[in-house]
Amino acid sequence: MIFLNIQPQVLTDASYRSQTTLDLLAKYDLSPDRIVLELTEKESVTDYKSFEKIINNYRQQGFRIAIDDAGTGYNSLKTILSLKPEFIKIDKFLIRDIHAQPPQQQLVELLLEFSQQSNTLLVAEGIENQQELHFLKKLGIHFGQGYALGRPDPELKKGLVEV
Repeated sequence: MIFLNIQPQVLTDASYRSQTTLDLLAKYDLSPDRIVLELTEKESVTDYKSFEKIINNYRQQGFRIAIDDAGTGYNSLKTILSLKPEFIKIDKFLIRDIHAQPPQQQLVELLLEFSQQSNTLLVAEGIENQQELHFLKKLGIHFGQGYALGRPDPELKKGLVEV
């Protein structure tokens, strides 16, 4: 899978042609079902009804959706509930020293419970050490990213690693 960071406003931009993405994927012989649109929340989504229609159009083409940096940004919980993403990426703020931080543990456990009920996969971002990794594995987090799992390769940026 290839995760592409994208701001929601790009998808709602009137000058953006929807066929552009499919044409680009065809050029590189990639299928939409290998692409996860990772929505960043640097700016808030204001019209959820319209945005849900746009997201559903991408899903019908085979794309999947991830919410990036859950726990930070604008409208995180509302975005998760409205868009029903296939992946929720938990911000590194909640992962840092999670093995020693009960409040962070409780929040991540709630997200895990939600993910199990909503058929969503969780990705822990910014796993920096073995203690964090061990705790997250024990907890049952689906995937992880971070230096504890490997450094980025200059030729190919490594993505998700199952934990």
